[in-house]
Order: sequence, then C-alpha cells, then structure tokens
Amino acid sequence: MAQLEPSAEIMRPFITDVDQELHRLARENVPTFFGMTQGFGLHLKKGTYPYCSSTQTLASAAAYCTGLPMSAFGGVILVAKLFGTRVGNGPQIGGLWDRIAAEQFPIDHPELFSALPDHDPEARQAFLSEKRRLINSGTALDIDLAQYIQVAGNELGATSGRGREPGLPDLYMDACAADVNGADCLALTRSDLLSGLKFRLPFCVGYELDGELVNRPTIPSPIGELERAVPCFEYLDTDLENIDIAGADCEEALPPCLHQMIAMFERHVGIPLGIFSTSGGVDGKIFRSLE
Repeated sequence: MAQLEPSAEIMRPFITDVDQELHRLARENVPTFFGMTQGFGLHLKKGTYPYCSSTQTLASAAAYCTGLPMSAFGGVILVAKLFGTRVGNGPQIGGLWDRIAAEQFPIDHPELFSALPDHDPEARQAFLSEKRRLINSGTALDIDLAQYIQVAGNELGATSGRGREPGLPDLYMDACAADVNGADCLALTRSDLLSGLKFRLPFCVGYELDGELVNRPTIPSPIGELERAVPCFEYLDTDLENIDIAGADCEEALPPCLHQMIAMFERHVGIPLGIFSTSGGVDGKIFRSLE
C-alpha cells in the first residue's frame, strides 16, 4: 500500500463514476465505442465458460455491463478472425489440431513466439520458413498449417498465455454470431497471415448433421450434437498465390483472390464487410464504404 500511495494523486483526476459518465455521454449524443472482448463461441465450449474475468458473449452485454438502455446503442460491428481459434473444451468445426497439444505448444517452444519473453527471432523465422515451404509445396498436414497460424499470429490466451488451437475459416459460425448479435457489418482480422502462402484454402460455409444441412442461425442443441457436425466447404475460384498484403493501404491494392474472399464472406455471413485488416499491428486496416 505504501508503494501505491505516491501514485494516488496522479491517478485521482482520472477516477470517476463510470456509470454516471456513460449516461452523460449518452444524453449528449457523444459517439462512444464499446468493445466486448469475449468470443461468441465461448458459450459453446463445454465446461470452460464463464471464467471469473469473463463477461457475456453477446452485444447486448454492453447494456448489462454499463447500465445503459438498449436504445442508447447504435450499430454493432462483428469482429472475426480469418482463422478462428479456441483455448476451451468443446467442439470447433474445422479445427486443425488437438486442443491440449495446441495449448502446450508455446510452453514447450517459447522461443517461437515473439510475444513471449524467451523468444528467439532466428528460431522463429526458421520455423515459419519451413512450415511455409511445406504449405506452399502441397505437402503440409493440418498440424503444419495449425502451427504456422499459431506461431505467426502469436495465438496465445490474452491472460493465461495458453496456446490457442486454430481452425479453418468458419463463415457459418460468423453468420450465427451476426444474426444473434444483430451485427451491422463485419471486421475481418488476421488476413495478414495469408501473406507469402500459396495453397487452396477451404472455407466452412455450412454444417451438415445426419446428412442434412443445419439451417442458419441454428446451433445444434444439445451442444454435444455439434461435435458430430460435418463442415461443408467452399473454395475460391483461384488458389491463394504470391499474396503480399501486409500493409496494403487500399482495397484496390488487394489481389483478385482476396476480392473473391471478401465477396464470399459477405454472401455467407449476410452482412457487409466494413473493415479488412491487412497487418497484425495498428496500421494496415482498410475501411470500406458501406453506403
């Protein structure tokens, strides 16, 4: 406590009654952005949710957490990774790895992750180069693509540091999230992971259960049924090839295959794609006009 006391006067001006401040902003029609950091699919992961630090997984939780009425909120942006990931138990359609093995991988190989203190840039680069060679030569296994995505994207739990299991793009789950959350547009992130790759990427656009297509936005109930679902895939007209999109600053700079990918997301998710990220940092975001 004695160590914190000198900071009290510095912090005092920044302390306020958040509830009252939010209501004031709403009354004055001040544009305000609320970020919900919990993934929509968390409530599907049996036995792993909620954690003590978790909030609700739906956009309506903005009202639940702030005390503001739903009428105070405007548009909803659905943020989705190109390659979905998980750390919890339960089904992940199109998963590329074993959940436990993926969780353990950064513990066994911290040198590969630039987000970890013990990372080794040379070892990381050598690992990614070899995995990229396997992917581009057509000899990669699912685990090779999964490990490439996990390492290249530093896919670790934000607070736990556990490795996340990557999965193939799941447009059906994105569509369910869009419907349930009343999303107005989609922000697609981590597309920069495609840079330097050349392969035919499957996109999950539907689920089949007992030989019949599952109608969107249905999530099979009980959730255990989801484990038996078979993904239905769709492919781009052209393979991913010689893609270098990191840092692209306008939509016109994207290669034709990515224009096809954007159109595919809009068709199957059912909402416009408004933000398309082309790098892992704060730059490289392409904002598309939705007018």
